[in-house]
Amino acid sequence: MDKYEWLPTESAHKDFPMQIIKGDFIFKDGNSIYIPDHRLIENGWGEIGSQHIVGEDLKPLPEALVIAWFSFVENKFYLGEFELPMEIISKLFKKGLESPFDGKQTTYKYIIVGLGLKGTISIWLSGDGIVKEVAQFDAEEADEEVDWRHITLSDLEREQYIDQTLLLSFNGDEKKVEKARKHASQENPWEGYRIKYDWSIDIAGTAKPLSIWSSTFNGEKEYINYEKDKVCIKAERSVPKSMILNWQSSEGKKYSTDISFNTGEIFKAFDKLYNSDPDDTLQLQIEIDASSYSLETYLINSKYTLALQKTKTEVFSYA
Repeated sequence: MDKYEWLPTESAHKDFPMQIIKGDFIFKDGNSIYIPDHRLIENGWGEIGSQHIVGEDLKPLPEALVIAWFSFVENKFYLGEFELPMEIISKLFKKGLESPFDGKQTTYKYIIVGLGLKGTISIWLSGDGIVKEVAQFDAEEADEEVDWRHITLSDLEREQYIDQTLLLSFNGDEKKVEKARKHASQENPWEGYRIKYDWSIDIAGTAKPLSIWSSTFNGEKEYINYEKDKVCIKAERSVPKSMILNWQSSEGKKYSTDISFNTGEIFKAFDKLYNSDPDDTLQLQIEIDASSYSLETYLINSKYTLALQKTKTEVFSYA
């Protein structure tokens, strides 16, 4: 078996904290490595969580996942056993990636397990800031099979402990707690997050694009080096959540713009303009006015252009 230097870690959405009771990656020979557990997970979807230095430095890639966890907003336990897509994971580790930081060839350093509402599980590979989703699963609800003492030995009743934990997680904001619970009660709270569209990024205007970090709602992060690749290749991607665009003015000054898309607006735009015809084009256009440091965003297909008017931007000078 090929071996690599990687670590297991965990992830959950900031608004929907989770706690792993027990989780293990299983290797072909039957051995396993544990996923960090028994702590509140609220680090962000697709983000690197706990980093426990466990096992040998070089490890085989896992073939299966066994996991049980608790969802605080839903007040539910979930568990499941899943076969991992070994062919995909192995291929990505072997291919590796070019580091955005020094341009050297490297490979992935983490396998992230993401725990979401309704038993949603996502698996990502992560290395040098790049995050690639490789699998999605749906676990079963398991309230009657799990002892509450796996979560806490506190004297508080279950409901009291959950309320206390959520209030601490949301800094005492009861309205945010109720908003999270309302969202979690929806039939399809993750609707749209898993859908991928064929789209690319087009940089227009008076500035020279240098590079861009793109984060999508399914937890993936992509790096595009415009100085090397010139364009963003059309590919299957989830809906964009945020971006960091590095660009250069005609005077040679370098700037970085943080871009945050409005969730409701961006999802509606993709739903409206997406065309499943592979001959059609779907572009997220970012237009930069270098003289005023302003930036406008649009979603464009072969027939229509939608201005994304609720996009928030912030510009920084870095060189």
